Amino acid sequence: AVKAEALLEGQLPSAELFAEAGQVASAEASPISDLRASGEYRKKMVAVLTRRALSAAWDHLQEGG
Repeated sequence: AVKAEALLEGQLPSAELFAEAGQVASAEASPISDLRASGEYRKKMVAVLTRRALSAAWDHLQEGG
């Protein structure tokens, strides 16, 4: 997710920024469709999981981690 990384560089962390980074990462992804999930579902999950991971990492840093 090179474009998502570039979006984050030099920015102040925020929920809106994390959501935007998730959307950018999703747009960059090209997952397969298979028996377990469609490619479209997986793209949506890239956005959700990216946002969640960034939020969790920021929360952890705020707690002194």
